[in-house]
Amino acid sequence: MQPLPEAVVAGYLLVAAVLGVAGVGTLARPGLAAAGAATLGLPRALTGVRAARAHGGLELLLAAALLLPAPVVRWPALAVLLLLGCYLGMVALAVARGGEGDCYCFGAFGSSRLGGRTVARNVLLLAVALLVTLDAWRGGSVPAHLAAAGGRAGWWLVAVAVSVLVALLLRGGSEATTSRGAVERAGAWVGGTVPDATVELEAAPRSLRELAAERPRLLLFLSPSCGPCLHLSDRLEELRERLPGTGVHVVTPLGTERLTAEQRSWRAGLLVDPGRTASDALGVREPPAAVLLAGEQVVAGPVHGPEAVLRLVDDAEAGRLAGH
Repeated sequence: MQPLPEAVVAGYLLVAAVLGVAGVGTLARPGLAAAGAATLGLPRALTGVRAARAHGGLELLLAAALLLPAPVVRWPALAVLLLLGCYLGMVALAVARGGEGDCYCFGAFGSSRLGGRTVARNVLLLAVALLVTLDAWRGGSVPAHLAAAGGRAGWWLVAVAVSVLVALLLRGGSEATTSRGAVERAGAWVGGTVPDATVELEAAPRSLRELAAERPRLLLFLSPSCGPCLHLSDRLEELRERLPGTGVHVVTPLGTERLTAEQRSWRAGLLVDPGRTASDALGVREPPAAVLLAGEQVVAGPVHGPEAVLRLVDDAEAGRLAGH
């Protein structure tokens, strides 16, 4: 039994819309897309801003090509099927490895915590792309189906595609939005007293209160398995230069002996957090995150995600944070 032409056209429009939104979002914020690629465990050559821009351009090109007539559309459809298959494989492997962070699959338009929901979304998109590809190789296309449907095909096709796309975006981004929103709404740490949690600085136990009393401290909670954390690592020296009067410290449960060459910039002022007691005391839920301490006060944070961390640094540098 052949699927209804309207349903097939809706499939073409859905896949094209997903790729189009992802492409525009990636080109708008290539840094986020690059961080997402690192989270998925791609080689460093594929996690740069240039690679992200090329990727976004490819998605836009394929989105437009899905609207071409037959038989030309069969090749873009096959390319889309292979691309979405690669996406599914990368996401599934990252989840299986226990990867942390956001995939930033839609760049500036949304993010998604790696997890079962992200895998399910990609399975659904791959299934629709398979339907589209089979149709294209049987001689189908959007122009052909619209012409055949005649008066039965209307704007509802576009409405269906956009509605499903919005649902996918909302469900994909809900995990990240919920976790970040909960922390930002909590607000109990901002303006509160610095907790008396103990960390290790150069193998010596130190209290967070003691450290904050000596000078302002920006604590960056990072993890080697978190892609966005590695991108923040590349900017550590820049952050220290921008905040010369503030001690900028990476906080991690790992000792210096377990850091790799990629984490060499973490070593200066590294705070080891055994058992994540400092993270828990400050309300840090996931890396990357940041907290700014000064005197006895938590001046800002915790904030989560690379964008929020960099915004906190902007505010601290501009003197927009009370108590800093």
